[in-house]
Amino acid sequence: MKKLTGGKMETEHWWNNFDKKELNKLVLNEMYRQGRFEVARTFALEMGISEPLDEVKKFKEMWKILDSLDRFNILPALK
Repeated sequence: MKKLTGGKMETEHWWNNFDKKELNKLVLNEMYRQGRFEVARTFALEMGISEPLDEVKKFKEMWKILDSLDRFNILPALK
């Protein structure tokens, strides 16, 4: 890195203080919120994070309801 920056690289940036594991969990949860379950599963495997299966189940149920509402079927939302 010194070669690329000419040795003038600052290491005290605000983003260097993040816990990488917690940041990866945030990214994983955002993928679930967006309904990208396969991408999230691959991301979790590559980052060495265990998938929170109870959370995944809740997001899948939410997306099932949203899909039903798109097809004008309100029954799953009423359950």
